[in-house]
Amino acid sequence: MVSLLQTSYSFTSSFQRALIGWTFDGRHHFGRARWGRGNCWVTIAIPDFIEMLGLSKGDGLYDYLASSFKAQVNALVELQAGASGLWHTILDDPSSYLEASATAGFAYGILKAIRLRVLPKEEKYIRAAEKAIQAIKDNISEKGELGQVSFGTPVFENVAEYKTIPLTSMPYGQSLALLALTEHLRTLL
Repeated sequence: MVSLLQTSYSFTSSFQRALIGWTFDGRHHFGRARWGRGNCWVTIAIPDFIEMLGLSKGDGLYDYLASSFKAQVNALVELQAGASGLWHTILDDPSSYLEASATAGFAYGILKAIRLRVLPKEEKYIRAAEKAIQAIKDNISEKGELGQVSFGTPVFENVAEYKTIPLTSMPYGQSLALLALTEHLRTLL
């Protein structure tokens, strides 16, 4: 149900990346930020939710979630930062830094959706996922920690504040990297 609420309040019809931080008190999205890691939780949750409930094509809930997911991923593919394979912390702001935990979440969701056939096994999705997996590997330190991860991030009043969050290694970054790398093994290797 969280996925349904998230998609209905966070996605706009003209821009298929979630606006983060919806509040019913004031009915707005705070800074109207399309924050990378906030979006990756949706990319992770939808294929997981479809799998957990055993949903299939033709089921109304499956069709709604799958179409929302595909629209999000199509938009994300266009915003992946070239050769780096990473996504920006603010997805539609190339002046914001590149962030690895969001990238890991996107890779996991895309790969799992390909495996579950929520997404077709098309070159654009495979290429985006492979570039993201390589970016994750490139950002793992000698100690085995995923770097280039933004520190804990609250919902801010404006987009500029998201750009001030320091980059470090965080447990959720490690977890997202493990999910992505494991799903890569299951789906494409």
